[in-house]
Amino acid sequence: MSLNTEKSSFWTILDIVIKYRVALIFAFVGFITLNTDLNKPTIKSRDDLKMLSGTFAYSSFTIEQGHRNQLYKYYFWLEEFENAFQIKADFKGLFNETEFKRKIKKGDLINLTIANELTKKLDNPEEFLFVMSLNSPKGNYLSLNDTLKKEEGNSGNFISIIFLILAILAFFFIYTGLSLKLKKLYS
Repeated sequence: MSLNTEKSSFWTILDIVIKYRVALIFAFVGFITLNTDLNKPTIKSRDDLKMLSGTFAYSSFTIEQGHRNQLYKYYFWLEEFENAFQIKADFKGLFNETEFKRKIKKGDLINLTIANELTKKLDNPEEFLFVMSLNSPKGNYLSLNDTLKKEEGNSGNFISIIFLILAILAFFFIYTGLSLKLKKLYS
């Protein structure tokens, strides 16, 4: 293959990507959200959960400013396990951070629940395990009833489908030239 043919192919592909960029972005977001939703643990009831207890070692609660919103990174460690436990950002409003920080000290007993599917990842220091509930003899900091309700209302598949439909529509509009016709009509 000659150098001119390779350059020509590159520019042809680049032109296609630029032309269909909106559709490609919708498709990318749709596939990412679908993949995320399909790979998360399935939690339908309390039977899908495992209760763990351990000795509180330390925590790290940070908030980072992202491009469009804040990133909540709420982690804590127990002496009996190598990995960190994480409070999902979705549960930030349900988590009583103030009381947790005020009452829980190093050496205190902590009870928590995680998805049964995550138990195989216990003691892997590279894994962060999402917590569904968190309490101690001193109080309840993340209610299982509340997190289960929140998980039931999670509409990840719906959002994925919407983005994939938008991608298909965008491809169709661009491919058929309807977007240009609509632009001329409303200009």
